Amino acid sequence: MINSVKNTLKSKNKKNYELLNGSIQDYKGEPVDLVISSLAFHHVDNLEETIKLFKKFIKKGGKIIIADLYLGEAGFHGFKIPHEGFDPEKLKKIFEKCGFKNVTHERFADYVLGKHYKQFILVAES
Repeated sequence: MINSVKNTLKSKNKKNYELLNGSIQDYKGEPVDLVISSLAFHHVDNLEETIKLFKKFIKKGGKIIIADLYLGEAGFHGFKIPHEGFDPEKLKKIFEKCGFKNVTHERFADYVLGKHYKQFILVAES
């Protein structure tokens, strides 16, 4: 997935970005305008701590966009994960508790892996 994003950005001659394939705790760069996380949040152990770190690294007025699975949709992994998906309304409340505002969410396209898994997108402003 990360290589696909790199190739797309390179083909469009985009240079003002940084891709992090790892933990937010590893980020050492400048504050950013936008963070996009796709199908990763259900792997995060401590949601509140992680969301607070994102808040720290996103500029005021910047946004975070999370695409992830609805509660009960993440059982395809075959190994233990911290979250079997999310109730987007509960996740929204965690983002608000961590200082994000204008938090919205909506149903998104299915993630297809032999079966259709329902996804949502959550958008929050720092």
